[in-house]
Amino acid sequence: MRTLALGLVGLVVVAAGLFFAFSGSGRVPPIDTSGEDLGQAIEAWLDDRHAQPEVAFNGAILVINDGEVIIRKAWGKDGEGRALTPTSKFRLASVSKAFTASAILKLAQDERLALDSPVADQIEGCTVNATPAQLLRHISGIPDDYLDKADPEQLTTVPMVFDQVCEGSRNYEAPGEFSYNNTGYVFLAGLVERVSEQSFESYLAREVLAPLELESTRVWNLVSGDDFADRAITFDAQGKLVPTNVDGVAGDGAVFSTLDDLANWARFWRDDRLLSAPLKDRATGLGGEDAYHFGWNRSGDRVEHTGGWLGARTYLGFEDTAPDGDVVIFLDNGSTTKAGDIVREIWSALGKD
Repeated sequence: MRTLALGLVGLVVVAAGLFFAFSGSGRVPPIDTSGEDLGQAIEAWLDDRHAQPEVAFNGAILVINDGEVIIRKAWGKDGEGRALTPTSKFRLASVSKAFTASAILKLAQDERLALDSPVADQIEGCTVNATPAQLLRHISGIPDDYLDKADPEQLTTVPMVFDQVCEGSRNYEAPGEFSYNNTGYVFLAGLVERVSEQSFESYLAREVLAPLELESTRVWNLVSGDDFADRAITFDAQGKLVPTNVDGVAGDGAVFSTLDDLANWARFWRDDRLLSAPLKDRATGLGGEDAYHFGWNRSGDRVEHTGGWLGARTYLGFEDTAPDGDVVIFLDNGSTTKAGDIVREIWSALGKD
């Protein structure tokens, strides 16, 4: 489970904003921005955060301020002792959800899927009453129970979760109240597979990642079969972390990416590539309410998402009301307990509390 709301690592959605809540005791000190160079000030502060054992930040950060990259740096090593670099490929956890949303939106744009029609009306034999849009917004009403149903002796996969949801769909009615739902996003990945007749990994690679030239981004799980260079192995205080029987799924997570690709990804949501402006605006909630939309949570001018799974602690946030809006990308592979505090202090240093 790539958690955001009340999940394993305790991430929460509070009012209109998206905040980490898995910080340890005590706040980190503020960034001293009294000097002339903001980038140097943030970098020095991050150097100190990495050096503090009680913070133990270990990963990579990219910050764009007024259209200029002012931080692009990696700190520390991965779970196998290899030095991290700005081109290391990190597990995104729930930051992956916007990629799932993009695949659904691409199918909708190609008129292969209707966002606002019940799945039951579009997929034979599946009586899910929720629409793809309701699933994307976590208001589908389906139970978030794929982890509870996982057989420890069997690899859980996307088709397996899709079928489980379809088979149990007579037990609830959509829509429901907002309730963060990883099962719903795995189901959406299965919906992509059913409609496209490709694996979710293949469809996303061909229809989204390749056109956007996100060459260092991919879906990877235990179904993929292969591995890839520069994957930042996660770890915690006990050592290297390895995938388990529930790591055969995608949709709620399973995307790996780099700082540069994610900066491109943030730019994509503000430009005219691949998807129409109305679809993108609906996904991010531009011009609408501060709330969770399609893989993104809106809070004022900022769109953002967090993630946490298997030692990864991640965040991507950007301002989308101007082409040169600020961007903060935070990727940690060492189970830091200070992710939320670090992200908040960076935004504060940018003057965006």
